[in-house]
Amino acid sequence: MVYHYEARDHDAQLDPAWVETLNRVYLPARYAFHVLQITSLYVGQLAPSAYITNATFFQAADELRALRWIAYRAESLSLTHGTHLANTEATRRI
Repeated sequence: MVYHYEARDHDAQLDPAWVETLNRVYLPARYAFHVLQITSLYVGQLAPSAYITNATFFQAADELRALRWIAYRAESLSLTHGTHLANTEATRRI
C-alpha cells in the first residue's frame, strides 16, 4: 500500500499549485498531531482508571500512525518536488 505512490509515480503527476497547498496545509499538520499524541499520553498517565488509560494510549498510537504517514508523504514529495518539503525548519515557519 505504501509503495503504491512510487510504483505509479504519483508525485511527479501532481500540479505544482497542489504541491504548494500540501506544503502549506498538510505537512505542518504533523506538529498538531504530535501535540495530540503527547497530550493523550499525559492524560493517560493521570487517568484514575484503566478504561481511560487504555483509550488515551490507543489514541496516542493512532496519532503516531498519522505522524508516520505525514512524514512519509513529506519525504516522498521532497524526492520529486524539492527538499524544502521535508525541511522541518521551513515547515515550522509555516
